[in-house]
Amino acid sequence: MNRLRYWMQCLLFAISLSMCKEPDIVVDETAPVIEVREPVRNQVFAPGDTVFIRASIADDRALWKAGIHIHNPDTVFNYKVALETATVELDTFWIVNDADDRSYTIYVDGYDKAENLSQSVRAFHLRH
Repeated sequence: MNRLRYWMQCLLFAISLSMCKEPDIVVDETAPVIEVREPVRNQVFAPGDTVFIRASIADDRALWKAGIHIHNPDTVFNYKVALETATVELDTFWIVNDADDRSYTIYVDGYDKAENLSQSVRAFHLRH
């Protein structure tokens, strides 16, 4: 009788294990969405002007990090933030201290927690 009870318990345990459902694994393949509001494309600045940089980044789950980088072609400005939210508003500025006519490129980057990357590129120019 004890043997029968033992085997019945083993059978019930095996059935209960087979009925357990593994959790669904969700793969995040959607990169964040970036909207750059300032500066406008190909905006022209003079030496000493302030370049306001405003952008929003949103993800369907959660952002990990974001950054703004200005190049000419060297990196002249870096602004980075670590995040634990699904949306962020980036609002910063850079004062033009160059005396040469040249073009600059702003890169706005957004990474989500799955390390999907979005990047928005915006050019502006320095003229005397």
